[in-house]
Amino acid sequence: MRCNSLYLIEPRTELAQWLDGRVDGDLAEILLEPVMLENPEGGRTVWRGSDHALTVKLVFVASLRQYTPLDTDAGFEAALGSRRISVELFDRWWTLRLLPGSYRTEDLRQFLVKYLDRIEPTGNELVDDWLKKVHERTP
Repeated sequence: MRCNSLYLIEPRTELAQWLDGRVDGDLAEILLEPVMLENPEGGRTVWRGSDHALTVKLVFVASLRQYTPLDTDAGFEAALGSRRISVELFDRWWTLRLLPGSYRTEDLRQFLVKYLDRIEPTGNELVDDWLKKVHERTP
């Protein structure tokens, strides 16, 4: 069965120290931001989870080339310590975690409807109005 797996990419603490003084603050902020990637997997294939994880790592590191000054070999090396896109470079600066099964909120909304009378107001006008509308549409 085909599915989309979710991977969480988070920077290692060493990356912030390494980037300090090497790149401008805006780029450092981008490189230090956790990222969620969705990867199509499954079906009739010999690929295992570890194979998919390697491709996710490579795609992520390659995608960093979209940012200036990482779009040049010299800039990429100055910022990350290598000109090459590799699993080793990913593992030096980031961690990868496959998240367990995910659900769409639409699939879980039935529980919200079922327990509407037990939901405390949030204090957020938009959300509380939304809850009222959900309640009004519930038989």
